[in-house]
Parts: sequence; C-alpha cells; structure tokens
Amino acid sequence: MKKMIVPITFLTFCMAGANAALVAYYDYNGNANDSSGNGATGALTGGAVISADGTGYSGAAGDSSLDLGVNAGGSSEHSASTVDFSSAIANNSMSVSFWQYNVGNGGGGNINNTPFAVLGTGGEARGFGAHTTWSNGILYFDHSGCCGGAQRLTSNGALDPNLIDEWHHIVLQVDNGSKEIWLDGALLNSQATGAADISSTLTGELFVGQQFDGSVGFAGRIDEFAVYSGKLTEAEIGRLAAGTATPSDLATLPEDTDEDGLPDSWEVAFGLSSTDDGSVDPNNGPDGDPDMDGLTNLEEFSAGLEPDNDDFDMDSLLDGVETNTDTYVDATDTGTDPRNADTDGDGLSDGVEDPTESFVDASQPGTDPTKADTDGDGFGDLLEIDNGSDPTDIESTLGTPGTGELTLLAYYNYNGNANDSSGNGATGALTGGAVISADGTGYSGAAGDSSLDLGVNAGGSSEHSASTVDFSSAIANNSMSVSFWQYNVGNGGGGNINNTPFAVLGTGGEARGFGAHTTWSNGILYFDHSGCCGGAQRLTSNGALDPNLIDEWHHIVLQVDNGSKEIWLDGALLNSQETGAAAISSTLTGELFVGQQFDGTVGFAGRIDEFAVWDSNLNPSQIAALAGGASTLSVAAIPEPSSSLLILLSGLVIIRRRR
Repeated sequence: MKKMIVPITFLTFCMAGANAALVAYYDYNGNANDSSGNGATGALTGGAVISADGTGYSGAAGDSSLDLGVNAGGSSEHSASTVDFSSAIANNSMSVSFWQYNVGNGGGGNINNTPFAVLGTGGEARGFGAHTTWSNGILYFDHSGCCGGAQRLTSNGALDPNLIDEWHHIVLQVDNGSKEIWLDGALLNSQATGAADISSTLTGELFVGQQFDGSVGFAGRIDEFAVYSGKLTEAEIGRLAAGTATPSDLATLPEDTDEDGLPDSWEVAFGLSSTDDGSVDPNNGPDGDPDMDGLTNLEEFSAGLEPDNDDFDMDSLLDGVETNTDTYVDATDTGTDPRNADTDGDGLSDGVEDPTESFVDASQPGTDPTKADTDGDGFGDLLEIDNGSDPTDIESTLGTPGTGELTLLAYYNYNGNANDSSGNGATGALTGGAVISADGTGYSGAAGDSSLDLGVNAGGSSEHSASTVDFSSAIANNSMSVSFWQYNVGNGGGGNINNTPFAVLGTGGEARGFGAHTTWSNGILYFDHSGCCGGAQRLTSNGALDPNLIDEWHHIVLQVDNGSKEIWLDGALLNSQETGAAAISSTLTGELFVGQQFDGTVGFAGRIDEFAVWDSNLNPSQIAALAGGASTLSVAAIPEPSSSLLILLSGLVIIRRRR
C-alpha cells in the first residue's frame, strides 16, 4: 500500500480530537522510546530489535520499526513498557492505532497464532488487545476480558489476504459502550452499544508484539504504535492511515469551530468558511469540491492537497483521477500520486503516460505511469525512447544480443527462497538462522522483492546461504565477476561493525578463492581472490568509504579478467588494477557462501539481494544497468557503451539511488 508524503508545512493544519489525548507513542525510529512526553519508555525483550533504517511503514529514510522476527507461536519477542491508563479509565474511552507488516508463515499464508498487542491487566487478563489476524483470517478485538459480546468485536469474517506481506493501518477503539475496528482508514466493523467499560484493573503493563501471557506473538514488524485516552475521529484516522499525520501531530493541533473535520486554519487558508459545516454552502463542508477535481474537501485535506487547485502536481491530470494505488486502471483511475508529477520516476510526466495509446515518441510514449519499465525488459522507459527503442515492446531493446561470452554461473534473487535462477541448478540452502526478508524489503522496495536477511551480528556469525557452483568456465576463461546489492546495518547505531566480510567462494589450497570485506571496520573495502593478501591477490577501495556503506542499499561488482581487477560501486568504477592480478584459482571447490567468510569466523550484518556470479567480466553499460535496477537476466544482451550511452546509463544510476 503506497502512502503520500506530506511537507511539514501541511502538518501544522491538522486538527486535534475533541477527547483523544496521547497516552503513549512509539515510532520505533532507532529505539523504543515513548514520544508522547509521558515517559513510558519501552524495553526490547526476547530478541526484538529495531529494523534497518528505511524499513518502517513509510519506507522513507529515518523510518524504522519494531522487528519481531518470523515466529509468532509462543514467541518472546516484544517491547514492554508501563503506561498510565488512568485518564482512559476515567473517560471510559480508549483507542490504539498502529501500522503492521505481518509476514505470515513465509509462504503467503497466515500463521497459526498472530495476536498483536495486549495491555496486561489484573483480574481481567485481556485488558485491551487483538489478533490481527488469527490463523482463520479473522481479526479479533478483545477488551476487559474475553470472549463475549461485551468484550469481543471481530472483522465479521475472514480478511483476504489475511493482512499478509504488506503494511496495513489499524485502529481499535472503545468509547462509552461503543466499539470500532478501522482498517486502512475505513470502518471495518462496529458495535453501537453494549461494549464493556474500560477495565479499572489495568495494571499499566503494555506488550507490543506479544499476548499478555506470552503464549503467542506477532510475526513481522510494527510501527507508529500509539494509545489514546479517548476516541479518534474519522478525519484523524484517515490522516494516520494516509501517512499525512503522526500521533504527535494529532495531539497538538488547532480547533475546528464548525466540527466538520476540517481545521479552522486550513479552511481560512483556502478561502473556506470556518463556521459553515456545509449546511449553508456545500462547498464549505467536508463533502464539498470547490475545484471540481473529484476529491472532497476532507479527502484533499487528508491527502495534503489544496481544495482550490484541481491539479496539485501540475501533470495535467485532475487530482481526483490520481488514486495513488500504484496500478493504472483507466483515465479515471490512473493509480498515480497526485503530489508527484512523475510517480514512477522514469523521467516522463504522469500526464503524457497512457498505456491505452500506441508508442509514438516522448510526447505520446504509450507507457504506464506507475511502471518505470513498462515492457519489463530491464531498461527505463525514457532511456529506451532516448536511444531509439520502443518502451512498450519487450523485443525492442537498447542493444543487440551479445556474443555468448558472458555466462551466468549462479544467480540468487532471494524472492521468497534461495533458489538458483540461472538455470544451472546451484540452489542455495539457508543456514544458521539466515531467512528470506519480508516482501517489499528487497533492494527495489517493490512488492514481490525480498532479500537474504543475515541478522544484525557479523562477528562469528553462522547465518549464510550455501550452494555448490560449477566454476570451470571461469577458470578456463581466467575471468570472473560477482555482482550484488547489499544493505549493511552496521552496529545498529550508524557505525560500521568490526568484521564485515561479505561473500567468499570456498576453495581448496587457496582458501580465499574470491571474496570481499564490504567494508571492514576501518571503512575500507577489501577484494581478495586466489589467496591473500599481496598485490596479486588484493585490491582495496584505496581509503575509507564514507559513510562506510551503512544503512542504505548499494550495488557492488567485483571482477578479475586475465590480470586486471576492478571494484565497481553503484555503477561507477571505484578502483582498478590493469595488470598483475593473480589468475583465477584452479582449486576452487565450488562452495559458495553468501553472507559468511569461507571459514565461518566473520559474517555480514544486514541484507543481500540479486547475488550473481559470471564467468567473464561485465562491461560498463551492463554494470550501470544493474546498478540502475535492470534485471540480472537481461544484461548479457547489453553491448559495450558509446560515450553518450554511458552518460545516460550513469544518470539512470543516480536517479535510481535517489528515489
């Protein structure tokens, strides 16, 4: 689910709920501290950790989350804190809001036990908590005991697809006999009367990620967990679910005189009446649409748009047709972001991209505005147009087929498994606790893209993926390349971990067959092959890299070819040796370890994606295309670059890394 990013200037217009005071709030950005100002700091227990930067609900830099691992059954991972619920008890009103990413059983199905967060109580053990969802796909919300009509509200049937493998926003609230479940900004189910009172026996214990008795946990990640001593309004829930306000924003906002869900300051700023809820002039109310763009005033406010501007991003599409779903349906539902004139970042304005038209040129490309590579051939739409190729035809590419000299020996995209996608059968085995990361946490961040997750400890770590590869053609060619994406989490505090070797090919007489430290604790990248550590075997980054490749995705290519040796970083040549490099060792045993040194003494902290081994060297165009996000299986057809094409490819790499 895609969310719109709203400038901080907009957040000053958000409004406060009439009764909902913030009791505790955990954004899990680097720690489990309470951001409400009430001092209810959380403690990570049982192996719970803060996820890598950029893996919170928004996907933005600086946003992390609470990572509870992949096992929900009897799991001890959680965040524990002590919260003062006295105001909620006095109000007989309480709300909990949060984002969740449920990884299920790792195969697309729901796990047997998935309770989410429970407030520990005294006489009534289930003070306030939920299963989101249980193994049957039903969401259960219990409070002040279990499991009668006064205590339990459900989703009224199984949810499809059981909230698995994507971020969802949930609000659970009780208010003086009423009870509600909200999912992704919409009311899922409600009870108007008869709900039990908020229990007076709440002890204050809050467990995020575990049931009150520790018998069941949550598989995946949780973000922006907040507790309020009151009921959130529909407008507030909508802004939280849209990502346009945080719990802290809701707690510090100006008034809404006419109680129409639109704060006075926002209405005045855009020429609307702050005292008319639409009963006098419908254009002033939440359902009004003065700019006639298809969005109501409340929808414009929640999305951070302007009620007097029908095309906020000036891409020639009305805001109302840009539904921000990332899926193009037709001209009335383009799936694009109304706040971004180039949703897919391919260099073409959303307004000119229409996949129902035929390709002509850049003014009528016939491309999909939600896909940077419409035909899926590994080349961006604008890059194809600029180089005389049709971006809507997979058979029309930038170059002609290669000579067949570049052969893929092994390739692991880690999308759901460690299988070898080269067709050579060198399937990997996950060992020592290595897992496949959650869907959408691969290098691209796209749905369907996962990666190899090696945890946070690189020192003497046993986590890796092991396989046996046939290197005979690389030995015969005296040429070999390894390409991959990496996300190094360092020591968890932004610094590099002491030992961070990346991947090493096991050998016979020469233990370091082909591998690297990317980077070592001193920030230097070391690339060794056919032994260690002389001039014929070792090439380095020639100094420490800043910021040591920490907390973001980077693309790396390491290659040796008949005496030459190169290190490429993010599509650019980092260092090279023209002559004197050792020959590819004839004693390579075929053992490949991804995430661990050959002898198991050191590992890699973080994630690895798109790991590939070739039996000769990649050319600059191929490397630039890979670093720009091209498919590993597509690059063999890319020819040696002309100078103009190499400039374009380098530009693509820059665009890719900044998105």
